[in-house]
Amino acid sequence: MRLRVVSYNVHKGVGTDGRTDIPRLADVLLHYEADVICLQEVMWYEPWRGKRSHAEQLGDLLPHEHVAVGLNCRRHFGIYGNVTFSARPFAAHANVDLTVPLKRPRSALFTRVAGAAGGPPLDVYNAHLGLARFERSLQSERLVAEVEETSPGRTPTIVLGDTNDWRDRLFGAVFRPAGFERHEPRRRGPTHGTFPSWYPVADLDKVFVRGDLRLVRVFPSRLALARVASDHLPVVADVELSEDAGDA
Repeated sequence: MRLRVVSYNVHKGVGTDGRTDIPRLADVLLHYEADVICLQEVMWYEPWRGKRSHAEQLGDLLPHEHVAVGLNCRRHFGIYGNVTFSARPFAAHANVDLTVPLKRPRSALFTRVAGAAGGPPLDVYNAHLGLARFERSLQSERLVAEVEETSPGRTPTIVLGDTNDWRDRLFGAVFRPAGFERHEPRRRGPTHGTFPSWYPVADLDKVFVRGDLRLVRVFPSRLALARVASDHLPVVADVELSEDAGDA
């Protein structure tokens, strides 16, 4: 069974032109017709502010019937966190706290996406890691430990999101030893990353898989609209689940 998963840091809805435009973000996402959409930096507002959360607004514009929200960072203008949309139901979901003391709150939103027609489920970890190198290392180790407990063995598992890993250290140091695989980009350097969207030199938004799951293709968006809608570009992953996944 093949699925398409998209990860996108939406920068609290603010584009590179300084405008907050949720329909524009939805147009970018609709283009890729993904089964699962993982977003980071999605705004939620307390009711007294008189504003609708961005997850609610996106929910009105996307065809996905199922949504899970993991809030993590309270600021003076509201709260933001991770949101996962899915065309299929969630069998389970939880917000995994990755906060390092004295640093900004961070988390990974875990969702177990139900399989189709009795097929295997897919465990998805929608993550947003910190800015400091030591912080990311601790968060990655904690995330891998969570995967080992919640998604053990050959469970089809995908970890994706904004890693803030400029020097590409986390995969070799933490994820590969834990049995994860990734898609090696054919080219690196200017215009082949996901950040900043107007001149994407950094491959910050990554996709790792393990278990009975194969990466078919991973690519960053090159839509002109995506270059304006956020300071990150979406990364798109086509994955294939083994039909007998989870039988062992």
